[in-house]
Amino acid sequence: MKNNIYSISESEVSEKVKQLINENIFIAELHGKDIQSNTDYLSAVWKAFQMPEDEEPHWPGHDDWIRDLDWLNSSGYAVFISDYDEFLKKDRDAKEYVMKSYRDVILPFWEDEVEKVVMGGVAKSFQVYLIK
Repeated sequence: MKNNIYSISESEVSEKVKQLINENIFIAELHGKDIQSNTDYLSAVWKAFQMPEDEEPHWPGHDDWIRDLDWLNSSGYAVFISDYDEFLKKDRDAKEYVMKSYRDVILPFWEDEVEKVVMGGVAKSFQVYLIK
């Protein structure tokens, strides 16, 4: 499966979540209405992916940890961003940066780069679902 970013409706979420759980995919839920700044986003991702609590959320750590995730013991990963229209609504630059990070860094890494740059690295599904 190609790692990708999808737009889905609220009515599609339940069925998609069931499918992903059956595939042993770890699901991270981000609530777009609650994420209005870089700090909000980083804190939400830190919590959703159970990143180390002894480290303050920050961009370099985000980029490193989200390309590690071994502690989750999953076949792959999915991020659901609910109320995507509200997500970083007042900070378009931050929203663009986050989505570019997924599109250009995180998704390609898990799709195949992990096998080239991590000893024993295994490609995994990493999907992003933007809920309207």
